[in-house]
Amino acid sequence: MKPVNYDRPESFRDARFGMTNNRRGMTLIELTVVIGVIAIVLSSLCGIYFAISREWERAQGEGAALDATSLACRTMGDYISQGVRAIVINRFGPEGFRDDVLAINLPADGQSVSQMGAGDALSVEMGNVIYVPFPSGDELQYRSGVWIIFYLSDSTGSYGRSGNILWSGLTNSPGVPSSITPNQPWSMYANNVGKITPISAIAFTQNTGRMRSSITMTITSSYTINKVSNSQKQMTQSATVCLMNNGPQ
Repeated sequence: MKPVNYDRPESFRDARFGMTNNRRGMTLIELTVVIGVIAIVLSSLCGIYFAISREWERAQGEGAALDATSLACRTMGDYISQGVRAIVINRFGPEGFRDDVLAINLPADGQSVSQMGAGDALSVEMGNVIYVPFPSGDELQYRSGVWIIFYLSDSTGSYGRSGNILWSGLTNSPGVPSSITPNQPWSMYANNVGKITPISAIAFTQNTGRMRSSITMTITSSYTINKVSNSQKQMTQSATVCLMNNGPQ
């Protein structure tokens, strides 16, 4: 038996046991193919990620717009329904193109809910206040009280400035802007859930051809669907509410 020559190449020694060890590195073509495949996979994953991110942002914006318009309609509707009178105002004149301010005259006679007795069947409840009518001939009527103004403004609440926050104010003369006092606690912390925003536009229409006056409010909120192109969509909600305390027209 001939001794094994350990000076031979390793491939020859492995071949003695039926194995061949041909070690070599990746060629440039193979490396290029691998890098190309990885790039395609990463590109697909990035595309999916950005598509999901854009959809999430769109859903978030749409949800915020829906919440803002719904809350604005519901909140102002509560006041409108208790109003004695209503006035719609075009705040910025001809360039405004719409009546964007609503003035609601609430009844003068009211007391807190805790002060009411069980027999006050003719009372009308609004939040924590009960408005009480008084007899006038054969009818029950409500006396004129404070005027509440609804309008859009910025964080300052100035009546003469536009913005995307729903503000309320108090006044004794709706037609005199200088007499309006912004109600900051209500406007910035409305219903204990914070300010009602973003509202891009509001419009009011007064309807007097029915048994009772009514107000149609149209609330619009804009939201971004693509930050790169800054493209936006709008959500609009409308509601018509009767002034229940102003009596038949």
